[in-house]
Amino acid sequence: MEGGGGDSWVGFAALSRTVVEKLVQEGGKRDEDTVAATYPHSNTLADMRHVLGGECSALDTGPLLTQIRSVERTIVRNGGGNTELRELLMEASHYLSHHTSMGRPLLPTQQGWEALRRVIGCNVPNIEWIAPGWHV
Repeated sequence: MEGGGGDSWVGFAALSRTVVEKLVQEGGKRDEDTVAATYPHSNTLADMRHVLGGECSALDTGPLLTQIRSVERTIVRNGGGNTELRELLMEASHYLSHHTSMGRPLLPTQQGWEALRRVIGCNVPNIEWIAPGWHV
């Protein structure tokens, strides 16, 4: 716009640019794919299970495991020891701590991976054992 002092480009629905739109436009000056293509290739295929599931030896999943176990203990302490939610948390916890006594990782199960995905995504069963009127 001439003399208006504002941006000449408008975003979606002719509204002023959002932060995301500004970043996208500014990011157009650098091609991340071109830059990434200069890095050496990894010998390991990293998928979501590899990264989030702790199957990468470079990741420290200890803090996540600690939190899942803490939630599980809280559920048991409040009467939910025999619930589907506790079972899901136990499975996710077991998945994250999949090591043998010899210190070598076991091949984690698909069921354990799905349990961890559900916990991370907050796709967990309701807390049905808590008395009415009690707030979490």
